[in-house]
Amino acid sequence: MKSTEVYKIINLIIKEDFKALGYKKTKGGMLGFYKQINKFYVIFWFQCSQSAFNFYTGSKFTIEFQLSETDGIGSEAIERHRISHYLTQEELQYITKKENEIRKNMKKPPSNYSLLNMSDDIKKWFMKNYEPVKDVYNNDTDIWLRYIEEKNIKEWAEYFKNIIKRIVGVLEQKAMSQERPLIVIG
Repeated sequence: MKSTEVYKIINLIIKEDFKALGYKKTKGGMLGFYKQINKFYVIFWFQCSQSAFNFYTGSKFTIEFQLSETDGIGSEAIERHRISHYLTQEELQYITKKENEIRKNMKKPPSNYSLLNMSDDIKKWFMKNYEPVKDVYNNDTDIWLRYIEEKNIKEWAEYFKNIIKRIVGVLEQKAMSQERPLIVIG
């Protein structure tokens, strides 16, 4: 599954909600949205992993947020964090559980699979994909949302839609407070 297909699936689920909130799509290869608040921009985007989709282990994507003076993804920012930074403990627990469910449902490759017949380091690296996440993710974990099939992408997009609304709401408030004039007393 190509990244363009992943972005298309996510876009179909979230586009109208964020359009109604005044967000416009960013330009470029990744799926992103931005909104100007005074002289600042609140931006969020989805980024697929650079490693290609694998029939056995699928792939993954992350969500990133930015408050900056331009509408460009990844430009110099006042604030820039990936999704984990903003999540509650309950949300982190859910994501960890969901990740483990997806990993549990991944098909194991046959013994003659090319990556299993390479060096021990590569074999070990590949097989780590099947290991469950032992500790609940935390706000410092670089969370990448795994998918094997379209259903997983849809479930992640639906789950995160309202969470993203909450996060951009916080960033919008920060953008508005950045604009307040400094009051000098004395």
